[in-house]
Amino acid sequence: MPGVFMMGSPISESERGEEEERQFEAKISQGFWLGQYSVTQAQWQAVFGSNPSHFQQCLDCPVDSVNWHQAINFCQELNKIFGGELPKGYEFSLPTEVHWEYACRAGTITMYHSGQTLIDLSRVAWHKNNSSGHTHPVGEREPNKWELYDMHGNVMEWCFDSPSDYPNAPAIDWIGNGNGFVRNIRGGSWGTPPESVSLGAASRGYIQPDTVRPWFGFRLCIRMVN
Repeated sequence: MPGVFMMGSPISESERGEEEERQFEAKISQGFWLGQYSVTQAQWQAVFGSNPSHFQQCLDCPVDSVNWHQAINFCQELNKIFGGELPKGYEFSLPTEVHWEYACRAGTITMYHSGQTLIDLSRVAWHKNNSSGHTHPVGEREPNKWELYDMHGNVMEWCFDSPSDYPNAPAIDWIGNGNGFVRNIRGGSWGTPPESVSLGAASRGYIQPDTVRPWFGFRLCIRMVN
């Protein structure tokens, strides 16, 4: 859905990245859809007939150990299969940072969509202290107010854009336009310590797009692609 929200973290949020997370008013002018869950191993296997995941204890667990290019390729395959069924101008893609944070917050303004404390976090996230060192089936923790699961923890999720400085004024459909040598990744993972700011809704991470880690996954977005 389109909407307006304050992206980034307030000055009062502990250990925030002061420059990276400075708040600005972000307007999303065009509707979009975000997957209720991270893409699972079963879904990946249905498209490619293989499973790249380090953790293969369950097909309902998020696919892991995929890089940005592989995630984009998955989206492109879906566009070949289902693209004709989407509204005009829309494609399967990865969410931009704005799409991801807007959906994660679901109208909230706290550090996590569930609240401010580590107890609030643990209700909604698999992290280092409760994951037993591996991924878990999607949808086992509590969802946010928009019924999206695992926005914090389980696997970090690739975003489409490259990191660049947030604007100093309100912006419409802002997208990071960095050099492309690194890509954004959000949300923290099963291996992230719960006290780490990386699990926060506003926390920004980025890494080279060909990087593969057992805590990297992604979530599908259907959005207008120019």
